[in-house]
Amino acid sequence: MELWLIFAISCYLSYAISTIIDKHMMNLRYNIVFVNLIKTFFNGFILLIIGFIFFAVDFTENFTLIWFIPGIIYAYSSIIYFIALSKKDVGQIIPSYQSIRLLFTFVASAIVFKEHLDGLDYFGVSLILIGSYFVLVEKRIGFFKIDKVSLLILILIPTDIINALIIKSLLYTVKPINLATFMYFSGLIFLIIFFIVNRKKITYGIQQIKKICPKILGASFFGALGTLLLFSALFFGNATKVYPLDGLSSVFVFILAIVFLKEKFYLHRLGGTIVAVMGVFLLSQV
Repeated sequence: MELWLIFAISCYLSYAISTIIDKHMMNLRYNIVFVNLIKTFFNGFILLIIGFIFFAVDFTENFTLIWFIPGIIYAYSSIIYFIALSKKDVGQIIPSYQSIRLLFTFVASAIVFKEHLDGLDYFGVSLILIGSYFVLVEKRIGFFKIDKVSLLILILIPTDIINALIIKSLLYTVKPINLATFMYFSGLIFLIIFFIVNRKKITYGIQQIKKICPKILGASFFGALGTLLLFSALFFGNATKVYPLDGLSSVFVFILAIVFLKEKFYLHRLGGTIVAVMGVFLLSQV
């Protein structure tokens, strides 16, 4: 198994574990914005420690202002997603959002980076798209209705694609640990500003935060590790191979949610998992 594939699979498994902890906290109705703010700080701090212990972390290496863009987009996406969640349940549009984002990120990467692709690659990506969609859909298969909240979520797609391209471009000359750590700390600045401006609208309690601090720290550890592994996969592998494997996150979340959160089992999700895994197998073939 190639190094990039090991990093990619490990990355999306780590993200899935972080997502499960996040879902658990959301089920307990903890404040999303405040928890995300603390998580972002922990993410950066954890990577900084890892960087000092295991790597020569250095923010001055090939530094340009473009380094700020991934952090800004990370914070922007968090804020938009929070606004959407505060308006209604967005679960019905997430499958389509994830599938569209995965597809266009793959296409954009193929165009920009001119990476070699063959028929198996395209077929593998198609299977991952179909499989992850079925894994994400809960009860009813179908397209979401277009409304203001749906559009709010869908406007994240262009910024997600731009972010993916910028990150891969930077990783040609920047170490994964440097970029990942800087992304979280630069994003933290914008989240703090948003929090200060909206602090009267956001209810939270210090005692509440103390109680869930271990959960936030756990989610942060796996989230930060996932980002480092993702950037490492992109450093060693092609964007057109690594980004489509994002569909594995949905598969891992589906399995972990059944085991740890006791969520309902749906047969179509199992079918989607099998299809997505088949797509990963095809995409990993040289």
